[in-house]
Amino acid sequence: MIRLAIDARELRAGARTGIGHYVREVVRAAIARGWHCTVYGDARTAPADVPAGATLTRLMALGTRWWDQVALPRALARDGAQIFLSPYYKAPLVAPCPVVVTIHDLFFIGYGGRRSLRDPVLTAAARLYARRARAIVTDSEHSRRAIVDRLGVEPAKISVIGVAVGAEFVPTRLSDAARARYGVGASYVLFVGNF
Repeated sequence: MIRLAIDARELRAGARTGIGHYVREVVRAAIARGWHCTVYGDARTAPADVPAGATLTRLMALGTRWWDQVALPRALARDGAQIFLSPYYKAPLVAPCPVVVTIHDLFFIGYGGRRSLRDPVLTAAARLYARRARAIVTDSEHSRRAIVDRLGVEPAKISVIGVAVGAEFVPTRLSDAARARYGVGASYVLFVGNF
């Protein structure tokens, strides 16, 4: 049985995030395959948001960097993790097991004229984490090309896997009343995001 460990700090009471949803669906899928899943959280991680069958381990640390680079690697070694999945571009630089990072996109380092003074530092950090990871998961071919071009990662190291969509997301037909109320035509695109 595979012993999968996942950073689950996004599973917080009252907070629904895209990364939290991704974590829940990955854990559910791994458990369905018979894998043992340990999810690592912090003081804010909500046990009720952890999928059934997963083990929640809360790690207390003096800050995010300490949690990432000291507390988490110690816990991975103690718990015998065989693989660690980070739902972020960052992960422990030294870990006792293979590390897989998730890079959903590279908007955090600026795109299309949107640049900040932090971009060179974040870009260097992203390159380092990507280099150290055994593998990288991303959501789209566009993101894969961006990771190759902007972070200098070998294409073979990157797997494109569609975002973990829950069973509750199914196509529905928009009623005529709702179309009229919101001024929606026969074809439409719904964007939900923060960019």
